[in-house]
Amino acid sequence: MKNIAILAALVAASSSANAQLKITEVMYKGMFGEFIEVTNTGSALIASQTDDYSYDDSGASAGKVPFPAVALASNQCVIITEVSSSIFNLAWYTEPTTDPAISNAPVIIANCTDNLGRSDTINLFQNSTVVDKLSYNDEASPANGPRTEDVSAVPVTGWDYTLDNMTNGGVTDWKLSNTSAVGTKWQAGNPSQSAGNAPIGNPGVYVTATP
Repeated sequence: MKNIAILAALVAASSSANAQLKITEVMYKGMFGEFIEVTNTGSALIASQTDDYSYDDSGASAGKVPFPAVALASNQCVIITEVSSSIFNLAWYTEPTTDPAISNAPVIIANCTDNLGRSDTINLFQNSTVVDKLSYNDEASPANGPRTEDVSAVPVTGWDYTLDNMTNGGVTDWKLSNTSAVGTKWQAGNPSQSAGNAPIGNPGVYVTATP
């Protein structure tokens, strides 16, 4: 009985960790490369061993793009991008490790060749299990989500992914990032750049409030 109780506790802890990992920002095409942001939205640390967590697009193959062995703190992000980490850092952050808006620097998975299109799916795996999934198609009629070219999209109505898409029952669950929100919630590329000449988004910072 004791072994069964321990096993049940481990399964519950694993399920809780899975529920914490969410896709929190997407830009399928940008001046400084596309990116996907995945965040530990829970209050507990997530300890990941190499290949435990991975990403794939609509091919839905577990292990295609493995996460590094990391321990993600609450609200800490993993960024998956097609460009190098140096280009991504230069494009989006002034000083990524000391930026006051970033309490925990994001983990960057760089040079990813598993690229997104205008109609695609993002699959997040733990081992062979899908723990979060997001489908979109801005070319559909009606569109399933906004077009994220040089402007990222973020969720605005919570974490209801029952339909695995950017709209739920016809209601848009995701909206484009903007620079008019309160404070420094959104950054237009590197803060030293002008808002009109840089992609708009906030990769690496998990925004908990509805914009």
